[in-house]
Amino acid sequence: SGGEAGFGEWLDAPQRPAPHESVPATYQSGAYQPAAYQPGAYQPGPYLPVHVPRNAQLPATRSRPPLYPPNPEVRASKSLHEGLAILQRGRWLILAVFLAVMGGVLLYTFLTPPRYEAYALLLVDTQQGSQTTDALSSLRFMGGADLGGSRKLSNQAMILEQSLPLAQRTSERLMEIQTVPQAGTPLTILENEQGPLTTIEVAERLQKKYVSIKSAEKEMAADALTVFARSKNPGEAALIANLYADEYVKLTREASRQSLIAQRLFLEEQIDKNKAELLRLEEQVKQYRTRTGAVALDQEASNMIGQIALLDAELDATRIDLQTRQASASRLDEQLAELQPKLVQRVSSGVERELEEVQSRIAQFEMQREEIYLFDPALRQNPAGRQDLIELNTKIAQLERRANTLSSQFVEELVAVGGADPRSKENGGSFVGQLQQKLAEEQVALKGLQAKETALRERLGAYNSKLQRIPSQALQLVQLERERATTERNYLLLVQKLQETRIAEESELGFAEVIRPALVPVKPVKPNKPINLIFGGLLGLLLGLSAAVARHKLDTRVHGPDDLRDRGYSLIGVIPDMRRMVKKEFDGQAQIDVEGRAVNTSLVTLLNPFSPTAEAYRRLYTNLQFSSPDTGLRTILVTSPEAGAGKSVTALNLAITAAQAGKRVLLIDADLRLPSVHQYLGLKAGPGLREVLFAEGPNFDPATFATGVDNLFAFTVSEPMAAPSGLLGSQKMQQLLYSLRSAFDLVIFDSPPLLVAADAMLLAGLCDATLVVAGSRTTDLDALSQTFEELQNAEARVTGVVLNRFDPSINYEYKHTYGYRYQEGAYYYAAS
Repeated sequence: SGGEAGFGEWLDAPQRPAPHESVPATYQSGAYQPAAYQPGAYQPGPYLPVHVPRNAQLPATRSRPPLYPPNPEVRASKSLHEGLAILQRGRWLILAVFLAVMGGVLLYTFLTPPRYEAYALLLVDTQQGSQTTDALSSLRFMGGADLGGSRKLSNQAMILEQSLPLAQRTSERLMEIQTVPQAGTPLTILENEQGPLTTIEVAERLQKKYVSIKSAEKEMAADALTVFARSKNPGEAALIANLYADEYVKLTREASRQSLIAQRLFLEEQIDKNKAELLRLEEQVKQYRTRTGAVALDQEASNMIGQIALLDAELDATRIDLQTRQASASRLDEQLAELQPKLVQRVSSGVERELEEVQSRIAQFEMQREEIYLFDPALRQNPAGRQDLIELNTKIAQLERRANTLSSQFVEELVAVGGADPRSKENGGSFVGQLQQKLAEEQVALKGLQAKETALRERLGAYNSKLQRIPSQALQLVQLERERATTERNYLLLVQKLQETRIAEESELGFAEVIRPALVPVKPVKPNKPINLIFGGLLGLLLGLSAAVARHKLDTRVHGPDDLRDRGYSLIGVIPDMRRMVKKEFDGQAQIDVEGRAVNTSLVTLLNPFSPTAEAYRRLYTNLQFSSPDTGLRTILVTSPEAGAGKSVTALNLAITAAQAGKRVLLIDADLRLPSVHQYLGLKAGPGLREVLFAEGPNFDPATFATGVDNLFAFTVSEPMAAPSGLLGSQKMQQLLYSLRSAFDLVIFDSPPLLVAADAMLLAGLCDATLVVAGSRTTDLDALSQTFEELQNAEARVTGVVLNRFDPSINYEYKHTYGYRYQEGAYYYAAS
């Protein structure tokens, strides 16, 4: 089909029409004849151009005011749809990140050697204890920490974690054992490629990598500490936990026994000295009696010697107690000086002087009572046998009650002057108060011992005076007997105290005990496979979602129709992605044979006119018709911001759709640099636009440009041109366009991408409408904005934007597209 008018008549038209003006044509004998041009006969109809201010950013929303007030529910729904769209668009990215993270977690979980954890539970007595294990213990353990001095649970936990001596003692035992009990495997804590480890190195490794301490006070409502031990070997973990706990218990026991141990050692030393002295004196007495023939002393001398021996023994015991008290008081003074160096000095008071007098009188009465007991020992069991002894006991009891009252007053005064309240819990006030109170008690005891010592010396002096009146021969024997009796009495007293001290030492168990020994763990604690997999899954999902959101925020490409509408562009058509249809209908082939020609399968309007994609092109053509309902569009330019958006396929399918609608359509391949129209239609290259413009002679047969499609003609390109701008912007091009408008119902230009070459701008000003093709997921919105600015500068009339290759499956708002299908002689609607 085609008319008989030659191209020479089009080129020889008497006048050139102005841009966008059309010349009506008449139909004679089946051919289109150009009518005479009449200036002003054509008035362009209304268009829907998008106004893009020069050098300005496109508005984020449409300039058209909304028909209804903004609805918060609509905005919320849109936000929800946007979130779902992010999930759909980024599902592969989310999956990739998720799999990458999970892969790393799986490698870590299954390649990391398992670590086992065992624990031993310790009960620490923070409230009660013997007098020798309270805050007065002078022995310092753990690098300066008083193990027996502060029973606070947090302090004991710190000692367990940081005590190097404790770790060294445990390390020594581990180095002795060398292997895991029962299993017989070597201890991993002792492994070292450079050689054997020292005790210090094992101790440091023990504290850094193997042992940790946790307070169980909150969980169990008890003063308990948990010793955790971790190792690659379950038996080793239990061994380390048990050894560490046992050594701590031993240290607490040793700390609690220190004062008793020191006292026992002192007594043992004194006993040895007294025993040697007693043997020496007994030998002297024996030799003296043999030499002088003296057998025994008279009764008075014997009684006097007994009294003097008793007083000497009592005086020595008092001196020992006095030395012990003085040493304890000195240690307390040192501790207080460390804690509070600026404590004010105590001043003398009336209570102190009265207390000294009372204690002195008590000592004198006790000496009188001892003299009575010496002559009659049975009275110790029955003191009611003598009236004077009853009176002495009554006076001593009254004075002791008075001394206790004065002692309490003295302690309160001393603590108050020291500036610490023993009831205070802040800044260690309780500990300082305990030290001050104990120091005051020690000072009270010291004053009592000093008064007793004074009384003993006075009584001893009186007996020594009497001793001088004994005859000289007997005097030497008396003196020897006196020294022997005194030494014997001291020896027996020391032996008695040694026994008491040993019993107290053995009964002192310390303030910590193991209430649950560590058991060999069955399951490893690391890696925790369920927790790792759950955490890895959540982390992978979170990172995947974050990556998808970040990509969505940074992605400026066009994805869906809303991306264009939100930027203020007029969307004139949406073309779905036809790859699925091509794969289904044509087995994914790029070309198929049609009547001996290799036609590209993207020409869906020709090959599959009832598909949803073909229907989308018909909708696009209808929208173009409605954009200029009065005069209609005669020349359309199809361009895109960049290559690959699908402008050539859009131009071809639009031309075929118009031809199928009964329009006489000419498709001009104006992309002279990279022509492609002939390849899509399966035609031979040329002749094309260049040959028509430079043709000589008036007669050109339109059948030369036939495409094999009814009502569709095409100017193809025989050879690409390097710089076609001069050709497209020439006066001949304008004259040719005038002739073509008269000869065809619709002329469609397939131009190069506008941002790649300036050819499209030269043609845009000559055409009635310009279509900008934007590829879904390929066209950048900034590039699209620049394209509209360039078209505005060229005074082009942009009808709108065509969104090409839109995939509804990745956009939540557009789940399905519908089209026509033909089957068994009937049409029906079908979702694609």
